[in-house]
Amino acid sequence: MKKACLAAVCAVTVYALPLQSQSTSTADMESLRYLANACQDTETPPQTFNTTDRPFRAGYCAGYISAATDWLQYVKYLAKSGNTSPTVCLPSNVQNGDLLKVLVKYANDHPEQLHVPAFIGLNLALSQAYPCPAKKP
Repeated sequence: MKKACLAAVCAVTVYALPLQSQSTSTADMESLRYLANACQDTETPPQTFNTTDRPFRAGYCAGYISAATDWLQYVKYLAKSGNTSPTVCLPSNVQNGDLLKVLVKYANDHPEQLHVPAFIGLNLALSQAYPCPAKKP
């Protein structure tokens, strides 16, 4: 249940990115300042917080923390398996919505994989859709 709720928050965050105020630059949204403020906002009592982007910032914080945790688990998984080559090569024009569709399609096409950790499932889906070119010997 917790993972489903977190996945919903991440999906809302991805789709809400275009709705984010234009006054916040992309560079600022990638800063520790923005992340720390977003996470701090989630701890502020609602009655004392006067902004309409609180749900976005809460979702951004939760999604970022979840993604970072998954990434660290994935790096550990790769190190244990001895695989240090990239398995996913995203095209420069790919959008978050494309990645969401790839993930959902993979999950629907491979119900036998639904038990694997999310970071492995996402890698399987993306590496199938966007494989890296084979290395030349």
